Amino acid sequence: MTDSPGQAERLTRDRARFVLSLNHRRVRLPGLPLTEPPPTEEHVGALAGRILATHPVGPAETRVERLVHHIATSGCTRVMCQVEGPEDTDRTLALLERLATRVLPAVRRRIGALPAAAAR
Repeated sequence: MTDSPGQAERLTRDRARFVLSLNHRRVRLPGLPLTEPPPTEEHVGALAGRILATHPVGPAETRVERLVHHIATSGCTRVMCQVEGPEDTDRTLALLERLATRVLPAVRRRIGALPAAAAR
């Protein structure tokens, strides 16, 4: 969880760059040419953009919207969130607290307010 969309974008680009750097083979992303390592910034941007467009990453409201969308469209009844926290334990615990107190209660309220057919 981040405080702003800009912060989410910066962190996601850093994460995408790291993930792509782990692959020591050529990289192919749909719509982009095959590239040799290291990944190009175009590939980093494409992967980060896809993550930001579909995953519950960013400010609390974005996370709530994405989780509600995923739950409502999939019909799932349980959600497991992977939290990638900073290396600092106190900051990681603070992120978990924000998830538990700001995001998940809002998701529960919105799912409860959906018509029964949309919430299944």
